[in-house]
Amino acid sequence: MSDILRPLDEAGNIGFDEFDQLLLAVPQEAGTVIRSTPDLREKRCSICGKGWELNAEAWDDSMFWSAHEEVVHESCMVRYRSLQDRDDFRRRFIEARLRFRRLEPIFNQYRTRGRWSARPWYQISLLDYPVDFIIGWRKRVVHIEAVPREGQLDWWEKAAQAFVGVDVTKSFSPSRIYVHAWNEEKEKEYLWSLAKAGRLQLDKKRFV
Repeated sequence: MSDILRPLDEAGNIGFDEFDQLLLAVPQEAGTVIRSTPDLREKRCSICGKGWELNAEAWDDSMFWSAHEEVVHESCMVRYRSLQDRDDFRRRFIEARLRFRRLEPIFNQYRTRGRWSARPWYQISLLDYPVDFIIGWRKRVVHIEAVPREGQLDWWEKAAQAFVGVDVTKSFSPSRIYVHAWNEEKEKEYLWSLAKAGRLQLDKKRFV
């Protein structure tokens, strides 16, 4: 990558190289990383409505939102996706006919650094059975996990049988069951399969 020859900011971390390419230099622990960047001086994030200050830290907080073909704050996108996750997961549990108290946010169990580590996972306690679910996005898969609040999962072998031939990351034991779903449809399918294997689903006759 070329050097910044015509800086736009006082620190010289944003500017043009000899080919008139706009570059951003981001200081990091391992050294400065230089990359190309869109011109953010007149742009505004459509999520928060704010723009970018003219410094490397502010400009580094940006990403291209391909669905809308525009640049937004990456930190805003993390918050936006987190709110979507909460609604999506809640809907999946309702669709699987599971009764639960609420979605309790917990720390991201996959990412421990960077902006996306602020995207929470959720713990969901079932009302009718001593079972908790833990669910959250890794990079491109949804992690779905079931753990007992007391005792063991006496239905883990039935769950394992339900996923025979399903080529995904998965694990089944009396103390923990988990499976990874590659998309929302598989997330819905797998959660339903686990609920059915454990006989955890709402029995409408009990509430008539």
